[in-house]
Amino acid sequence: MPMGPGALLGRLPVESEGAWPCKVWDLGQGGTCVFTQEEVDVAANLPVQLELRCSYEGAVYPFLAVVAWTAQEGVTTFVGLAFVEPVEEGPFFDRYFLPYL
Repeated sequence: MPMGPGALLGRLPVESEGAWPCKVWDLGQGGTCVFTQEEVDVAANLPVQLELRCSYEGAVYPFLAVVAWTAQEGVTTFVGLAFVEPVEEGPFFDRYFLPYL
């Protein structure tokens, strides 16, 4: 994944908890790991709609996902998400997956 200015930024909205800004740590067609400096308290198997912003295109891509796990490391919270549907081919797929296939 691109880091620094090319990193994918996102929002992780959780019902009744608000939405946390996050960055992508790792990304695969079946899921992602995001991290945030916010205090996140979400349970495994919670459905969420992750919104990722592609810095190259300025587009926002929504992904339906389920929380697989969370881990706290210092002030950083990592959240593992399993996508409900794998990432399909298209602009997002082409930008972030084709170079690695």
